[in-house]
Amino acid sequence: MLSNPRNSSVWGDWEYLPLLDFGIKLLNDIPSKRLNLAYLPTKELENLRVTYEESNLAISPLQILRGFAVLHLLSDGECNLKLNDLITKALLGISIRRWHTLHDDLEDLCTTYCKSLNRGVIRVYFEENPLLTFNTELMNLINKYYGSTDQMSESLLADGDDQNKNKVVQSMCFQVNPDGKTTVDEMNDKIKEASDGITEFVIRRDLAPEWRTRVVLVSSFNSTFYWKPSGSVIEVETFFYETCEKMVQTRSVIKAFRCNGLFRTTITDDGVRVIELDSETDHLKMYLFQPQTAFSGQFMRKLQSKHLKQYVSELSTLPERKSVVIPCFTIVSPVGLRSVFANCNPIYHYICKNRHPQYPYPCIARIFSPYKAELGFIYGKASGEYYGTSHIYPLWEYYHKSKMAIKIGKPEVKKKAEEKTTDIQCDQPTIKDVQENMKKSQGHEITNLKGQIMIIKNQAGITPTQYMIGILKYLKNS
Repeated sequence: MLSNPRNSSVWGDWEYLPLLDFGIKLLNDIPSKRLNLAYLPTKELENLRVTYEESNLAISPLQILRGFAVLHLLSDGECNLKLNDLITKALLGISIRRWHTLHDDLEDLCTTYCKSLNRGVIRVYFEENPLLTFNTELMNLINKYYGSTDQMSESLLADGDDQNKNKVVQSMCFQVNPDGKTTVDEMNDKIKEASDGITEFVIRRDLAPEWRTRVVLVSSFNSTFYWKPSGSVIEVETFFYETCEKMVQTRSVIKAFRCNGLFRTTITDDGVRVIELDSETDHLKMYLFQPQTAFSGQFMRKLQSKHLKQYVSELSTLPERKSVVIPCFTIVSPVGLRSVFANCNPIYHYICKNRHPQYPYPCIARIFSPYKAELGFIYGKASGEYYGTSHIYPLWEYYHKSKMAIKIGKPEVKKKAEEKTTDIQCDQPTIKDVQENMKKSQGHEITNLKGQIMIIKNQAGITPTQYMIGILKYLKNS
């Protein structure tokens, strides 16, 4: 799925091609997780397919880099330089030391190419420490660049606990729950609340943070594509095959959209079928690629951004009338990126400096080390000062989830939350007037009077009118 701010019918100058290469590299390096079939009976096994995580994986490379950019602001020393090299390499294709406009350029990139999409949620959770306080100036800088626009505008009106919920960097007590199961539920609830219910279950239970955790990084992104078909669409059932070879033994039935309309499509010289889908969202298109070879084993291993550029450039200029079938897919795959970026043998890396699991990208395994991590800058602790092991904050895990789905229709626009307080102007008598009237009519002395007001809005079957119910309680002397 690509965003084109220039709104041209044919993709013009491609920018940030290295970012696509970075995403392809991650798709190939994230380890697969096989389905555990050992406990299932034989009859149920006949109805299941052995799947791999590569076949059902969605990530947002830009959102992943934005998460690392938050750590860049929180880090110091060698960790800061390593993260700087990784981000610049992923964006520009070359590592630039001390890129002073790094965060401004990421903000501009996100504003330009992702203005039609939600920015997602980024959170960093530090182990709760009542003896230390976060650096306020650094916190404001992080919220400025990597906080959600809607959340930041709401945080200006909020106060107390509501304002702390919208901050990117927060504290959490990981030692309360040793196995991390309760901590996973708490963090998932916070991410769901921060994303207005769009993204949930970002953290997998098999990657739960233990009691030794000191820092975790979480990022989520909503990549739901709202398709704007150029013709009539009907929902049908079709066969889905495990491989490019249509073997009856491995096929299953899935739901799909059949559309007879105008499409830009082609079959490239490499035998890859490409089709372009228009979106209800401005400046956004989706490109689907159907290779004739094994997808994970061959196509993805050889794929580069220059190939994607070539495939899209071979599309016909004018759309043609075609009948296509698009699967109704929803990809929800939370992952842990520690297995990708922390997998490094220091001795082998020292001997072969240009060969490590993250090659050709700089190695950032240092940020996961309990002896070398320098992520405590949020407390104002410089790397040149020694504060002991209690002030070393290694990253335990980088949790990421990108929701990918295809839907028909316009995006749902959520109504803004109603204001908590409403000014009510009426000509009703005041409490003092009520007291005076009750004294005259009943002749009793009122020593205490309490008032309770309840406002009812927009009830079902009632016109949107505000109703005010007043209840007065008084004590009388006999």
